[in-house]
Amino acid sequence: MTHCCLGFAIFEELALSFFLSGLTIELEKSVRVHHPTSVQDAISIARLQDEVLQVITKKFSLGKLVSLNPGTNISDSCPLSLPKIEIILLPL
Repeated sequence: MTHCCLGFAIFEELALSFFLSGLTIELEKSVRVHHPTSVQDAISIARLQDEVLQVITKKFSLGKLVSLNPGTNISDSCPLSLPKIEIILLPL
């Protein structure tokens, strides 16, 4: 590898690192899983993963899935087809 190409490879790796570190933690991890080798690859993956994360966030709101009230069935408000689960808080 020539000196010029080595410099470009280091620049691309640094640019990729900067790009990934600027993403939200969830999006960064979703992109890193795909092992992008260039900033352009990372941008394409990030756009797709962002769409996926938006759909998941809209579909499954954590506030609707978890209830800490004793005797409450969380599956009453759960959009998934899960068996009924009752949360029982025990005293310490």
